[in-house]
Amino acid sequence: MEYFLIVLGIILALAGLVGCFLPIVPGPPMNYAALLLLHFAKDDGAFSPIFLIGFFIITVLVTILDYLIPSIGAKYVGASKYGTIGAFVGMLAGMFIFSATVILVPLGMILGTFIGTILGEYIYGTKHKDAIKSGMASMVGFIVATIMKFSISGIMTFFFFIYI
Repeated sequence: MEYFLIVLGIILALAGLVGCFLPIVPGPPMNYAALLLLHFAKDDGAFSPIFLIGFFIITVLVTILDYLIPSIGAKYVGASKYGTIGAFVGMLAGMFIFSATVILVPLGMILGTFIGTILGEYIYGTKHKDAIKSGMASMVGFIVATIMKFSISGIMTFFFFIYI
């Protein structure tokens, strides 16, 4: 049973890293699940309760911030609700348009977020300069959120493999 949990943990840890770049796959929660599997696979437990609680809190915060940061960035520069919706729709469209080549999916999501925000702002009636500004803020927010998720997932994956 121990080996089964560890192999399942390895799969979750690696999928969690990939999930940081795909909105459908929850990266940090998968990495946290991998830590839990390793902890329960070991007879004496691989991690302390404080370690697990700390990473649980971090995982919840990162997951919440992942959805808020792009919107906060766009709202900070005055984007409308249409721009925020456009960012989300554009991100999904970019992901599917570039899905033929897995390597380009993150690029499609970044460009989709940017273009979707701008189109949403145009629909709302925002001037060109402000629409571009909102698009840039939304895109930067998306990139920051992705880097944050990947960093936390990378740290959890590091601890997972160190304690195997």
